[in-house]
Amino acid sequence: MFNINKYSIFENCTIAECNSKNTMYLILNTTKLIEIYITCDDFAKKFEQYQLSQGQVVPQEKMSCSEIMAIVIYYHISGMKCFKYYYQSIIKGYLKSY
Repeated sequence: MFNINKYSIFENCTIAECNSKNTMYLILNTTKLIEIYITCDDFAKKFEQYQLSQGQVVPQEKMSCSEIMAIVIYYHISGMKCFKYYYQSIIKGYLKSY
């Protein structure tokens, strides 16, 4: 049987260490990420309407403004130190389906 120790390293992620294989797993709080995205999306829609009312042109992007904002905000509250590692392993890896 596996002996698993859990360490809550920050509010939105937990590291679970499995002693039998010396492997560590990162458990993400995707509910918090979804909350952040919804808040950012609501803000981005209102801000885009404001930009259009001021006569500004809103550029078309591959990723929406709310997606970019949610990724950056989640990075800051995650406690991770390297954005490149965070983006490549967490966003492109674990959260690719979102």
